[in-house]
Amino acid sequence: MTAKEERAIKLEIHRMNRAQTEMIARNAALEAECARLRGALRHESEKHAAMGEAVLQQCSAYQRAERELVETMQRDREAMMKQMQQDAAAQRKDNTDELIAMKRALDAHYAELIDSKGKELDAARREFEKECEQRLTAERKERAEREQDQLLQFLARMEEANRVKVEIAQQLEDANQKLAQGMRERAELLEIADRRFEEYVKTHTANLFKTIAFSEISHAVAANYAQTQLIYNLDFRDKRVLIFSHYSKADEVESYNYLTLERLDERFDLIIVLTNCPNRWDLPGPNYNKYHLLSYNFKSDFRNYGVFIMQTARALIRASQVCLMNDSFVVVDVDAFGRCMKRLFESTAAAAAAADFAGITSSHEGVYHLQSYFTVYNGRAVNAMVEYFKLRGLPINHQAAISDYELGMTAHLVQQGLAPFAMVSNQEMPFPLNTTYCKWSAVLQQTGIVKRQHFLKQYPARFSMTDLSIALIADKFSQNAHFIHFLKYHGIQLD
Repeated sequence: MTAKEERAIKLEIHRMNRAQTEMIARNAALEAECARLRGALRHESEKHAAMGEAVLQQCSAYQRAERELVETMQRDREAMMKQMQQDAAAQRKDNTDELIAMKRALDAHYAELIDSKGKELDAARREFEKECEQRLTAERKERAEREQDQLLQFLARMEEANRVKVEIAQQLEDANQKLAQGMRERAELLEIADRRFEEYVKTHTANLFKTIAFSEISHAVAANYAQTQLIYNLDFRDKRVLIFSHYSKADEVESYNYLTLERLDERFDLIIVLTNCPNRWDLPGPNYNKYHLLSYNFKSDFRNYGVFIMQTARALIRASQVCLMNDSFVVVDVDAFGRCMKRLFESTAAAAAAADFAGITSSHEGVYHLQSYFTVYNGRAVNAMVEYFKLRGLPINHQAAISDYELGMTAHLVQQGLAPFAMVSNQEMPFPLNTTYCKWSAVLQQTGIVKRQHFLKQYPARFSMTDLSIALIADKFSQNAHFIHFLKYHGIQLD
């Protein structure tokens, strides 16, 4: 190691020794300061401990004083309560004595007052009774005189009425004799007319096939002669008869027609189908003693009904019930239709049970009438309906069918004293329009049917069902396969 390096090391050692010395001196100073601070802290602690002891002694004194004060207040309150109870008892006694004295005074006063008023009322009552007795005596005398005069007048009127009654009875007797004679003559004339009509049918039917130009009626009579003779032999006595008028431009039978007859099958003993395409019918499991298909092509329901009724009138009037129905409606809600038919045919409700003839809907458009697409005639209404067809004959056009039968027959039967009934009416409408197209929703809800003209857009646009309504109904009653088939058959879009 060189001298230079050695000197450098010594210098460094000297410097470190000096720094150590300074550090030791500084540590000693710090120790002295800490000792001083510990002494000051100990002094302060002792001072604060003394002060805390003084505060605790003062608090104890305050607590003793507070307990003494509470005890004093409790004693004072108990004494005060006892004094108050004594004062209250004394006051109650004084008040009770005072009230008893007042009550005795009031009782005496009111007793005197009541006695005085009682005497006054007795005097007034006696005076009033005396006055009433005088008035009643005068009124009885006046009433007796008046009743005597009225009795004399009544006896005079009775004598006059008896005289008039004898005259009216004589007039009624004369009128009854004339009426009975007229009815006998009318019955004889109707019997003669029936016999002549039957003789005409029997005489001329055999020659119809030899005629070159056939009229529509003679053609129908000839075409159905054998079947009609079978119906004559079956007889209608006490039978329920459905006469169904059907017409198809396409010479086809649609599925919904089968559904309609299926839902009515159990309600009738005989079902007569008047159709322009009898060979197109394929009834599922038909009872040929019940179903009878006749070839009719008059393009008018009432002409169809009229020809058949006139051919079978003598037998038909023995039926217990006759229903005239056409194919212009579709059974959409099968359950609702069943409930509707149950009410029409089985209801014990007053209006339905008392009805002589009924329909699904009625209308006040024009005049009140049952709408003719479905009408049922019971009991004596059957005879009245047959007589009306014989009286009016066959309508020459559509307007005559409406005026004579759609509107006229209901009014005629009502005039005969027969009662109508319908499931749905438009009576509440201020300006009544056709029930089946203005109230189609109510008709569907209550009867389960919709007129097919709605689906075919044959009603005025403002009354027709919208495409949306048709789609919603088709979706709701999609389980009715016959109804869906009807829509698809006529190309009605369901989406």
